[in-house]
Amino acid sequence: MTPVPSTPESVIQFLRTEFDRGDREIADQLVASQIDKDGTFTIIWTAYRGERTYGKTWNIQELHVAFSPNDAETLAGDIWIGEINEPNGEGHRDVERARNLVDNPEEVRWLGSPRR
Repeated sequence: MTPVPSTPESVIQFLRTEFDRGDREIADQLVASQIDKDGTFTIIWTAYRGERTYGKTWNIQELHVAFSPNDAETLAGDIWIGEINEPNGEGHRDVERARNLVDNPEEVRWLGSPRR
């Protein structure tokens, strides 16, 4: 099978498949996703049986440089294993960042660097 080229849309689609599969240890449900014109994409998900809500933004160009192979399925798998299903840290709050994505933006804990 030919690998699917990695775009924000295709990576998010593979991540949706992981959430739908149901064989997850920590991550529960994909809550929201957003794709920006600059090649970044954001997802928000619940974890620990809905007790926590996390969010993170990735840049598709940075992922292309960091990973090889970098097709959509491989990138989604690396993101799933390394970040979504095993969140690293408690995260930080950024209500404005989550405001247009979820109903309760104050509950989202953002992983990674704070947005500039």
